[in-house]
Amino acid sequence: MLPHARGMITWANEAAVPVIVETNQADVGRGYCEWCGFREVQKVILESLSIGGAHIHMVLACAYHQDGTAPYAIDNYA
Repeated sequence: MLPHARGMITWANEAAVPVIVETNQADVGRGYCEWCGFREVQKVILESLSIGGAHIHMVLACAYHQDGTAPYAIDNYA
C-alpha cells in the first residue's frame, strides 16, 4: 500500500466521495491463485485501512488476460 493511501482515502471519506478500488487480477486469470486468496488479501487490506478510519466502498477485480486460462482467457486483450 502506498504510504499516504490511508490519509487520502480518509480525506475522500470525509468529503463524502465514494472510494472504489479497481484492480487487475491476472494471477487469478492465469491460474496462479484462486479468488479465495484474493478475498483474504483484500480482507487484510480493508481491516488495516479501517484501523485508521478509512473506508473502501467497493472493490472491483478483473481476472481476464490474454494469457489466462478458461474462463478468463481472451483473445483480443488490449
